[in-house]
Amino acid sequence: MRRLGLSIIIVFLTVLSGLDARAGERDKSPDPGISETEPGGKVDLEAAKSHLKKAQDFFKLESLDKAQDEYQQALANNPDSAAAHFGLGYCQEMKNDVRGAIKEYLAAKQLDPKHFEARTHLGDIYVSMGIFDKAIQEYRSAVEIDPHYSQGLIKIGLVYRKQGMLEEASEAFRSALAIDPESKLAIYNYASCQKDRGNLKGACVELDRIKEKVKTPEAKGLVDKILIDLCTAQ
Repeated sequence: MRRLGLSIIIVFLTVLSGLDARAGERDKSPDPGISETEPGGKVDLEAAKSHLKKAQDFFKLESLDKAQDEYQQALANNPDSAAAHFGLGYCQEMKNDVRGAIKEYLAAKQLDPKHFEARTHLGDIYVSMGIFDKAIQEYRSAVEIDPHYSQGLIKIGLVYRKQGMLEEASEAFRSALAIDPESKLAIYNYASCQKDRGNLKGACVELDRIKEKVKTPEAKGLVDKILIDLCTAQ
């Protein structure tokens, strides 16, 4: 009888333990009045592509709010879209949301290390903020990605010139002209830097070489005008 009584007690305790465990599971379950958070949606590349196309169309129409909404929808369907991050950043930059633009450009750069447009826009923003070292770093990385990107070299030259670093600026403009001899911006700034450095003779020699490569009447006219000014200043 004692053994039987002990067995009944063990069974009773086991049942109670099971009831407690079930009660604990009920306690952990969500409140029926509160809906559970839905799991993250699956990547839908086709939907992302569609929203990206709409965003680009709205951007061309200068409908920035609609374009921004579409870029966000594209990212909702594909968070790893460097193009959508860049587009969203561009919209935010145009709307003077500097922090938002930087965040999206950095995301685009991380997802696509060869996205030189994101690096260029980051450089532009850093220049506007007076962070010249970071700006030059971004421009240089853009030129490394695309060695024929003469605009990146011109931007580097302009930043150096803004800081009074005329030798470095002249070299950047000279490198830009080696790629694109027709660039009037590079021609003018190169000559101006050389003039400010007092290197008039060297500037004339270099501009004569550039003139031989220039084909458009506008660029030739600019070189001739600058040469006359430099010769007069000597």
